[in-house]
Amino acid sequence: TDVYTLSLHDALPILILQMTLLLFMAAAAVKDYRSYWVPNELILAGALNGYILRFWADGSGGVIDGAAGMVLIFILCAGFFVLSMFGAGDLKLMMAMAVYMGPVKSVRILIVSLVFGAVISLLKMLKYDICRERFRYLLHYAQRLQRHGAEPYMDMSHLQGREHFIIPFAVPLFLALAAEIVVWTIGSL
Repeated sequence: TDVYTLSLHDALPILILQMTLLLFMAAAAVKDYRSYWVPNELILAGALNGYILRFWADGSGGVIDGAAGMVLIFILCAGFFVLSMFGAGDLKLMMAMAVYMGPVKSVRILIVSLVFGAVISLLKMLKYDICRERFRYLLHYAQRLQRHGAEPYMDMSHLQGREHFIIPFAVPLFLALAAEIVVWTIGSL
């Protein structure tokens, strides 16, 4: 829906939905950056609010679109969670975001967030001078996958004090969402 061709009455729910989502995701990104954890209460409140706003903006079709986005993100990202490449909070947060954005935009945001996450990861590896160590670990992991099949990428229980190995994924997810909304808004001008 093109916000700029709608009347203010029709555009208001969409604008409120976007701003609410940005605030929700910003809060999640700050919490994840500070503590490497996003509270379930925040994620649940965000998802429920998303369904309410989707119903207000688009009726039952918006609720169905939001549910479809959640399911698609779960299907696409569950493997990353099983392999310990995403935490449970990352998966739940992406699913909550998908309620607001629907399946198509959510997949686009996921792809862009993976790119932002890779850039952040590279910057952290350079900052902590662990590029060689991390690439060697990735190579050994690929060899283990080839020999033994799927197994977790990293044992997250042994990362205490080694936070430089963790990417608070809510941050690249927020950046990708903000980019999506900016590009979508500019494209609507």
